[in-house]
Formats: sequence, C-alpha cells, structure tokens
Amino acid sequence: MSASVQSIDANRAEAQQDLTDGFHLVIDALKLNGIKTIYGVPGIPITDFGRMAQAEGIRVISFRHEQNAGNAAAIAGFLTKKTRNLPHGVGAGLSQRS
Repeated sequence: MSASVQSIDANRAEAQQDLTDGFHLVIDALKLNGIKTIYGVPGIPITDFGRMAQAEGIRVISFRHEQNAGNAAAIAGFLTKKTRNLPHGVGAGLSQRS
C-alpha cells in the first residue's frame, strides 16, 4: 500500500472517532470511580452538567447554597465511608469556600 493510501485511511479513521466534550469526560471519570451521587448547586454551567449526569444514571441532589451541599456531601461521605462529589461553579460561593 502506498503512503498516500495509508494517509487517507488514517484520516478516515480519525474522522470516524466519536467526539466528546468536557462534561462527558468528567461524567465518565466519575462513573469509572464509582461515584453514584453528586451534591451541588444548580447554575451555569453546572445545570447542563447535572442534566447530562442524570441522563447517564448518576443521582444529582441540588441545594440552594454551597454550604448546604458541602455539608450533605460530607455527611453522606462520613456515613458511607465513601468519597462524595461536590461540583462547584465560579461565582460568589467560590470565594466563600474555606
């Protein structure tokens, strides 16, 4: 096979690969690590992430304030002895984290 034919075949294989985005990469990583529940505050861009996570079978529990979500994740982690996930967007709540 000539070099140009091999190049065309390689380009075709690359074009047929599935594209993904950062949300799906994070969701896949969470699933691979056994995370089944996410505690968070809905808001841009976390709203889209939450919907996609729910569609993939991850339970999403939403709160109105970051502190409540963090406390719920900490309590669940303490009770189950498993790591809990708390996605956090940027904004005023980010500066309140201690």
